[in-house]
Amino acid sequence: MRNSLRLAALVLLFSLLFAACGKMSDADAINDLRKSDELWIAHGLAAWEADKEPEDLSRIFYDQNSVDYLTLYDHMFAYDEEISRTVAEEFFRFVAEKHGLAAILDKDMRIAYKSEYLRSLGLEYDYPQSAEIEAFFRDIEFHSDDRYDFIFTHEAASFCFPDLSLTATSQYRYFIFYTTDFIRKFAEFIQKEQLSSYFTADRRMAFHCEELGMGGYSTTSAKGYIILRGGFAVAPHEAVHAMANYSPATGANRMLGEGLAEYFTKVLDLSTLNRENTFSICRSAARGLYDTSAAHGHESARLYIALSKAYTAAGGKLDSPESFDAELYAHLAALYDRNFGFPDSVLDAAIAINVTNLPPFDGSELTYAESCSFVAWLIDQYDLKTVLDAWQKD
Repeated sequence: MRNSLRLAALVLLFSLLFAACGKMSDADAINDLRKSDELWIAHGLAAWEADKEPEDLSRIFYDQNSVDYLTLYDHMFAYDEEISRTVAEEFFRFVAEKHGLAAILDKDMRIAYKSEYLRSLGLEYDYPQSAEIEAFFRDIEFHSDDRYDFIFTHEAASFCFPDLSLTATSQYRYFIFYTTDFIRKFAEFIQKEQLSSYFTADRRMAFHCEELGMGGYSTTSAKGYIILRGGFAVAPHEAVHAMANYSPATGANRMLGEGLAEYFTKVLDLSTLNRENTFSICRSAARGLYDTSAAHGHESARLYIALSKAYTAAGGKLDSPESFDAELYAHLAALYDRNFGFPDSVLDAAIAINVTNLPPFDGSELTYAESCSFVAWLIDQYDLKTVLDAWQKD
């Protein structure tokens, strides 16, 4: 009997100790959560401590586009504060109840927890953002000013938007991530190939994105200040110009300069953004997505279809962006542009863009495609530095 009482007392003592440890663990986790600089955690913790009634958020996550609210980046609270705060509160509650408060700070598990949360709402899709982009945007700085409500600041560049509703909410993230990725890769290329006399590897970019989309665009770049009006894929191309130590205004050859910008971003495979964009256009044409536009007389649609057919006929692959032959496509683009009423040769294009009373590189992709094709050929025949010297000498 006495032994039984002792055993019961020990069991009770261990139970109390474990309970106390659990409370201490929660208290420690809450202290750590209070130290977090993530805005969504502050909102979630406040609702948790107030014991706020849970909400059913299936009304918010009705499709895969709305899952952007689950990114929980600070700028989402400026984009749509009410929905973002509610999502933060409910996701915080879900992780805390299922995995414990300490699990909220486990950044490596965030994507898995977000997919698990979507499944708990009865949805049949996972959280789509990659771990690389997730970490990138978690660390990037965000603020606003009198002109731009959304300013993202990275060590390589800043990106300013007056309004994120001008574009799909997923598009600007890929644009920012892959543009900074290109700037990093191009800077490494400059240093590796010892091209500092031609380009400045540490020049900081400032992209002012008045409108961001897939349509037409106009750009201005000087000393790293770049204005984009549509056409997000052109950003790496403009970054090459901004990092260059020469420009048409200082005597550099415009044709070679544009061709080199296209070469670095589309042929050397330094720009995932350009590669994926060009690959997407070519594959879309192969799948018939431009057929209706072509039937209504859109010349660009007819060109994309002709290019796609020529590319696959020449052995080009459309399995993935990684297998896409950008150099083959550049040469074919130069060839096929001439069949759509544009200048007849690289020489004609070169003459046109160096005549001051003609708008350079205006009206079609011809001069870009032909310049890229010509530069790629020159580099194959000679070498990169020879072409860069010719570019500087006008």
